[in-house]
Amino acid sequence: MAPGENLDQVRSELRRLGYLDHGFERFLLQDALRPRAPLRTVVYLTGRVALLAGGVSAVALALALVAANGGFSSSPLDVVALFFHLFPPISLAAGLGFLALCGIVLLVIRLYHVKRIEAVSLAAAAAAGAAATGTRLHCTSI
Repeated sequence: MAPGENLDQVRSELRRLGYLDHGFERFLLQDALRPRAPLRTVVYLTGRVALLAGGVSAVALALALVAANGGFSSSPLDVVALFFHLFPPISLAAGLGFLALCGIVLLVIRLYHVKRIEAVSLAAAAAAGAAATGTRLHCTSI
């Protein structure tokens, strides 16, 4: 099967499920139209996920820590220091977690013939949510 035929099948299935309109199709599938090295793409995507998840989580946690300690009135610049303290480890954990989740999904797809990718996507999202919740509960109990 040629790569173009596979892309056409993906497009038709996404249209059938109601996910694609013309503008969103171009945005969603633009990377599939350009040939790229898979390893480079995974590293690039992992970096983007790590920066976004690390940044958002570090800001939220820094604000929560300063608010919990009543420091907004006395030292509001603690938020900046806490952000720079929390950002590297959270970004690293988010990137490694994303790579692990991608590896698990790839392993499932390689080992089993998956007929409906929605089930795999739902299971991966549920596993990621459960892991994130478990990590948060563990960190708050310490």
